[in-house]
Amino acid sequence: MKEFTVRLVPDSSRPIVSVYGLDALIDTGADVPVVSVTAMEFLSDKFHAKTVLKDAKISGFGGDEYGDVLVIDRFEFGDLVFPNMHVFVPRRTLAFPFVLSASMFNRLIYEIDMKNHAMTVRIPDDESNVRNLLIQQQNGELYVLCESQK
Repeated sequence: MKEFTVRLVPDSSRPIVSVYGLDALIDTGADVPVVSVTAMEFLSDKFHAKTVLKDAKISGFGGDEYGDVLVIDRFEFGDLVFPNMHVFVPRRTLAFPFVLSASMFNRLIYEIDMKNHAMTVRIPDDESNVRNLLIQQQNGELYVLCESQK
């Protein structure tokens, strides 16, 4: 089993990490990885983001959100690599540039340690650090698929 640890922002009461120099909230209740519209220029420059689905709708605890689904060419988090990763970009500004969803860690073991400001991710031997994450629309609903690339 492989393992890596990332540091959490120490002065926050929420699990926040730095990703590419920007804050990212680890949201263990979220299905869909989200990027704030304020990070669009960064997305376009760094990740060559392209729109794959316009005017998509997601529903969550805060109600319905509308926005676009983009594909970014390569996203890395610790030792995890997400080639051609799909993200949702809502039309409104969010509190954080990135929201990393629980689906990104599907079939992995992760622990958020708020006391010591660390997140540890374990990759079982039957999983890969290279992850395929896609957002697909069926019957007007968005679904996230995330699995290891073998």
